Amino acid sequence: MSENKVHPMLGQVQPSAPPLFADGSSRLDSGTSEKSIYKEQETSLLRDQGQPHRFYPVYGLSIPPSPPARSSHSAASVAKAADRSRISRPRRGNGRGCGCCLVSFVATLVAIALILGVLALVTYLAVRPKAPKFSVAKATLKKFDLNNSTNSDGGAFLLDTDLVLSMQARNLNKKLGFYYDYATVALLYHGERVAESLITAFSQPHRSTTSLSVPLKGRNTSLAPAAGADLQSSLVRDGFVSLRSTLKTRARVKMGLWKSKRYRVKIICDFQLDHARTARAPKDADIAPNTCKVRVRIAHITFTL
Repeated sequence: MSENKVHPMLGQVQPSAPPLFADGSSRLDSGTSEKSIYKEQETSLLRDQGQPHRFYPVYGLSIPPSPPARSSHSAASVAKAADRSRISRPRRGNGRGCGCCLVSFVATLVAIALILGVLALVTYLAVRPKAPKFSVAKATLKKFDLNNSTNSDGGAFLLDTDLVLSMQARNLNKKLGFYYDYATVALLYHGERVAESLITAFSQPHRSTTSLSVPLKGRNTSLAPAAGADLQSSLVRDGFVSLRSTLKTRARVKMGLWKSKRYRVKIICDFQLDHARTARAPKDADIAPNTCKVRVRIAHITFTL
């Protein structure tokens, strides 16, 4: 008795029938099992038709084989390889982002520099700063004697100096004032110090002239033979002496309520002292018109004003 079977895909009832071979015969009667007959029929069809899929002999349908499932080991290997390629491969746009940041940074610096430059220019045009002016107005000579004798230091010339220098400091600025700390003043001849002094702090308000009285004394100052001989020749032949005075201090600038920090200032004055008219000391010696140099040291850089 034959049984009816329902095909799962077609949903139709089909009668079960013995499998047929290529010659149309059935071999169920030969005593072989149905399973072996199906196997033989499948092998024959695959050999004759060369199809990679399997043939279902009962219903005559060809069902493609399902793709082989990946093992967990191979899936993990593929995931790791993808992660490595993602890490090693540079992201697009990183170089462009860094370039944009660099351009923005440079543009910001340029803008800040321009703003500071404009502010400095406006401040300069509004204030019009001018350097202070120093000069030696006169000298009151009390003693200036050169002795040609041998001393304990081996020098051949000894100089006794006692004079008072009158210096003038002028501030021509309308809005700037200068404030000076205590200062050391030295008198030099051919680079050798012959007298020195110390003066107290002083100030220069805007549009003002400040007079400084600087006493300079030096007793038995030893001079080198060459310097002493030149000084003696100048006193006898020329009647005047070329001297240099230096003033070293620290100064600040004031504008309104604002005061700058202290800067090192050195004032150098070269002048000629007429010694011929000082026979009866003390007496004012003639000083030729002169202008002193002002050197300011800012951040390890010296500026001459």
